[in-house]
Amino acid sequence: MPQCLHQGQDIHDAVTALSVELQLPDASQRQPLCEIIRDIETYGPQLRAYFAKHAEDDHALAALALVLSRLCVDPRLRSVIIQTYMPKDFFPVILREHRCPMAVVAGLQFASTILSGSSNRRYCFYVMGSLSSILDALMHFSDGTNLVSELSLDILDRMTRYILTLPGSRRLRVALDLVERVRHLDGDALNAVLPVVFGVMSEPLRASASEDEIETLQSFCTGVFRASWPRARLLALRCIQDLVRNVEPRKEFHPGKFLQGRSTWRSSRMWSILEKHGLQSCATLRLADQMEAFLDAAKGFTLTKDTRALALRMFSLIVQDPRSVWFDEYFTRKTGIGRRTPRQFGVRCDDWKDILLHCAAEVEFLSRAELLAIVPQHLLGACTGVDVSNILKLHHCILTHNSGEILELCRSLPEEKLASRHSFYAYALHTLPIAHRWEALLQELEAKSSVHSTLFTAALARRINRLYLSITPTLDAGQQDDDWQSISQRVYTVMGLCKKYMDLTPPDAPDRACVEEIRHTLYLLVRHPDDLSILHEVTPLLEEWLPINATTKTCGAAHS
Repeated sequence: MPQCLHQGQDIHDAVTALSVELQLPDASQRQPLCEIIRDIETYGPQLRAYFAKHAEDDHALAALALVLSRLCVDPRLRSVIIQTYMPKDFFPVILREHRCPMAVVAGLQFASTILSGSSNRRYCFYVMGSLSSILDALMHFSDGTNLVSELSLDILDRMTRYILTLPGSRRLRVALDLVERVRHLDGDALNAVLPVVFGVMSEPLRASASEDEIETLQSFCTGVFRASWPRARLLALRCIQDLVRNVEPRKEFHPGKFLQGRSTWRSSRMWSILEKHGLQSCATLRLADQMEAFLDAAKGFTLTKDTRALALRMFSLIVQDPRSVWFDEYFTRKTGIGRRTPRQFGVRCDDWKDILLHCAAEVEFLSRAELLAIVPQHLLGACTGVDVSNILKLHHCILTHNSGEILELCRSLPEEKLASRHSFYAYALHTLPIAHRWEALLQELEAKSSVHSTLFTAALARRINRLYLSITPTLDAGQQDDDWQSISQRVYTVMGLCKKYMDLTPPDAPDRACVEEIRHTLYLLVRHPDDLSILHEVTPLLEEWLPINATTKTCGAAHS
């Protein structure tokens, strides 16, 4: 507090010094300001001269910024001050890194005053050249809650509409500048700036962006997709889709290369926050890893030479995260594997369905040693060649929606393999369009098993996944005509099932991390998905999640 009073006294002295130089009684009072307004042609050049003389004096610049801000409140005088008497380098000078916070706040207040009012777009041009300085101030002086953060984010929000009206080349430079600086932010500041960044990137940049610039923006979006909060991940994915559409006509798009963006865009501060709360194990990240690994596995693939290796790598991806099955048609389009002619490889496989059956036949009679030569032991578990073949066949059944064969496969498996993390037979049923078949099997499993059996908890986890996946498309689409009361009831139903699963299962249960992520995501969705300040409210949830992840990692390391 004494320091604040001292700074307040200093700024009063600086304003007094300014009034002396301008030959006014006291520039901190309203009457002298009115005198400046009445005779701006006389005092305007003196304001410029005062800036040139005191460019290294923090308090003098703060006083000048306060006086200019007060003058620009008058709309009639604002254009005269900005166009004629405001130094062009005013904001870069006053927002330098070594300035005292008081000068930075005064400069940002002046910029905010310029952009206020209904005609703020007329003056965005004058602040636009200082955008880098404003972002630097946000990076060096903001802690996410102070006045610097509030003013900077207000300025960025006001300028977003203006930036979207810029030509493609200028807007691209702004987007790249934002990406370069925003990666050094953390906490609330980062979370608040991300919508501004994605807003700038929302319009097509195809006309003026080079391949390197497109890759820079892709890497940024990928980093946010891998290591950010639910709503930010959604915004990142939308920008990813736009960027892919823009770059694809000129250059073939390779998802494997694209997903390597995590190594070029990773905010160390934000990553440490995510590691602290265990969020780096989110299913979104695992799914992105599956996409990249699948492309690596399929590289150079031929049916006559690499069928066994491809089949076993497909098995590894499927058992790591069953949701990788959703991307088969995507990979068919992007890699062309499903379009290769039969005579070129000597095997008639026109699409993924045929390839899966062919791979299943290739690995059915492999020995344990042959399986372990490619599949890590912690993924293979106790599975035999027949089990691996059945998983590939089941994958084929999912693509062909052959629900009858899926039910037969599930019923023929022993309980320990159905409940194991190394298979996904029960999980596969939620992908079928015939929901009542899944309900019938779930009831059958519950009837045969005790509440604490692994079979029952596995079925419960699959039910949670199915209900969650039925909710998310509606929420992402933002359809206002839906029955939101019904949606909210389903959200709380899923959260209740998650709690039931957590109460029934041990810390090393195979699906516990995934269920806990669903519970955590829905909690953030109910409260506010982009508000990092609620972390203290979900601390008990996070503290419960941390030992789960630690146990899972320990078990995985022991098996490997």
